[in-house]
Amino acid sequence: MKTLYGFSIGDTGYVFAGFGGSELNDLWAYNTDNNTWTQKTSMPSSVRSTISGFVINGVAYTGLGEYNSSQNYASDIGAYNAATNSWTTIAQFPGHLRSGQISFTIGNIGYMGLGEYDSSGTNVYLSDIYQYNPGTNSWLQAGNFPGPGTSTATGQNVGDIIYVGLGSNNVFQTDWWRYIYHVGVTMAAGQTVCSGSNLILNPTVTGAIPPITYSWSSTGDSLSCDTCANPSVTLTQNSTFVVAVTDANNTVAYDTVTYSVSPTGSTIQAALTNTNISCLNSTDTTTAIVTNGITPLTFQWGDGTSGTGVSPVLHTYGQAGVYIFTVIDSAGCLSSVFDTVLNTSVAITLANTVSPICLYDSSGKIFVNVTGGTPPYTYLWSTGSTTDSTTGLAAGDYAVTVTDATGCSTQFFYELNPAGDVWDYYVYLNGTEPNCSNNGTLVITPYGGTAPFNYLWSNGATTQSVQNLGAGNYSVVVTDSAGCPRTATGSLNYNCASVISGYVFVDSNQNCSFDSAEYIIQYVFVTATSAATGYTYYGTTDWTGLYTIVVNDTGTYNLQVANYEEQCSNYTLCGNPSQNITIPILGDSSTNNNFGAPYTTGFDLTIHPGWTSADPGFQKEYWVMPYSQANVPFAGTATIVFTYDSNLIYQYSLPPLPVVDTVAHTLTWTDVSVQAFPNPFTDATNVVVTGLNEKFDFELYDVTGRLVKTMPSIQNKQFQVNRDDLASGVYLYRIVVNNKQVAIGKLAAQ
Repeated sequence: MKTLYGFSIGDTGYVFAGFGGSELNDLWAYNTDNNTWTQKTSMPSSVRSTISGFVINGVAYTGLGEYNSSQNYASDIGAYNAATNSWTTIAQFPGHLRSGQISFTIGNIGYMGLGEYDSSGTNVYLSDIYQYNPGTNSWLQAGNFPGPGTSTATGQNVGDIIYVGLGSNNVFQTDWWRYIYHVGVTMAAGQTVCSGSNLILNPTVTGAIPPITYSWSSTGDSLSCDTCANPSVTLTQNSTFVVAVTDANNTVAYDTVTYSVSPTGSTIQAALTNTNISCLNSTDTTTAIVTNGITPLTFQWGDGTSGTGVSPVLHTYGQAGVYIFTVIDSAGCLSSVFDTVLNTSVAITLANTVSPICLYDSSGKIFVNVTGGTPPYTYLWSTGSTTDSTTGLAAGDYAVTVTDATGCSTQFFYELNPAGDVWDYYVYLNGTEPNCSNNGTLVITPYGGTAPFNYLWSNGATTQSVQNLGAGNYSVVVTDSAGCPRTATGSLNYNCASVISGYVFVDSNQNCSFDSAEYIIQYVFVTATSAATGYTYYGTTDWTGLYTIVVNDTGTYNLQVANYEEQCSNYTLCGNPSQNITIPILGDSSTNNNFGAPYTTGFDLTIHPGWTSADPGFQKEYWVMPYSQANVPFAGTATIVFTYDSNLIYQYSLPPLPVVDTVAHTLTWTDVSVQAFPNPFTDATNVVVTGLNEKFDFELYDVTGRLVKTMPSIQNKQFQVNRDDLASGVYLYRIVVNNKQVAIGKLAAQ
């Protein structure tokens, strides 16, 4: 077992999850007093490894990590309560999903960050760190690690000092960093102001872990509130103000400021108006109008900028927020007011996703974050969901529209891909019909997916193939090792007949055997005549050279090949000079009744012309249909020249296209010839096509007629066909132009 997570609560040690041939999610407790292990409640979510966590007040928080061995990342974090032996799910981790992250605690705050994730085969190493507050069940980014992004680093605290380092990002790291936790608070230096000045106090807090509380005290003038972050005061006397800030770890920091009051000057007032950042405005323009006051005036805008001038004055903010605007006249009188810049432009970012494990299951989730605009927001997903998330998703494309309270809206689109599945994972069902008894078969073949596969048929069988089947409907569920299912259905019909089959081929070496490199002969009739009844059954060879004849009687049959398209050849039933076969029992089959034609060379071409009638001003159509009468395709080229009437104007031809000579009124075709070498082949074969001027498709079929390879839109007349994952055997190829077959042949893979 490896990459498991260990932690302790009190005197008990725990180990959780990890990888032991597959990912786990079980939890075990070790008792040091009696040296025993006890299994505890498992985390009620997906198994995983390379996780991390932290312990706060007797509760262990652990999660993230990867499952299905790699590149699939868990998004949830669970809280284990040792006292009740139970799990709960806490707020979603806000950062990118990852594995190999580190975790540590400071006081009552947990930290989690660094790690890695896979992006299209490339490891991305992260440096962001987030802090978790159990009291508010919320996450907040704590900044970035200053060293390089890394995975499986070490993080450990000694009191309020954190040490982080080592790890790996394709290179083992040796750097070591120290983070000192310190809370500080400062206020701007006090000054002398005129009586009646309006002041807003604005302390700056550093290093604190939210939530932060404020406690104010004063001598002299009273503040508007004692516990707010920015109290206001009208100064009429010398006053001192003290602030104490306390963070989530109960760490306290203090600061003091004193203002002196001068009797000179007069009270000044500031009023602000602004346009706000909106769906039409990318910035805010604030107008400050100051009454009373002695010029020149000094303006402090609260965003780090200041200036001098007279009223009114304009200022542009590029970001929404609450700013403290202060104006000071030349007599030292000041006035402070809040300037609240709203952002009514809505922005959507991806918060988190959970990928469905399989292509067709519905376990996916998408979460979004919305910023800007004016809350509250309304959501409308393409799924119909109206919250900030949509769940129960299969792989696919999803969209959400978010609209704020002012009517500003924006859209967000996301493509959710399966985690443990592939798009080209499918299953193929084939079989044989029951013939005269329950002897039907079905075989399911998976393509793609992740082996090994489990099978469950509708009849309860759990094997890849099932036998002894009768007529009926059948289904099978194939599940790969990732747990992704595919379903196929089919039906078998009852028959009771005998089948006679075989191939018709060119017996090039005269051995009466259908060898792998020999040519097949298409579209010839094969007959089976019953000796008892005289009835003749027919079959025709298909484009693989196979004929099949179904007969309904027992007894002796004489097999013959009928000359089709006037082939000049004699066909002999190999190994059976009488060409008689016997079907003793109805339902029996007689196979491999192969006919070998003698090897003929030369060139024997028949041309069948045709035409339509012609009237002046209308089209006249011709057709020219060539047939090669040789058993072996001619290796050279055949040229066909068609001369048409000089009173006609050529318009178009169907593929293959001719060479057109409008002066001589001729159309010239060069018959398509295909050569492949080597054939048979081991790794690849070169194919040369002559007599074809257009782009064409190359299609390759196995002996069952299943398309196993296609090469579309080939321009070059010489190209290479790679074997790739083709099994040894005989394959039929087709040359196709505009869905029309123009040539066919056979390839053999050794």
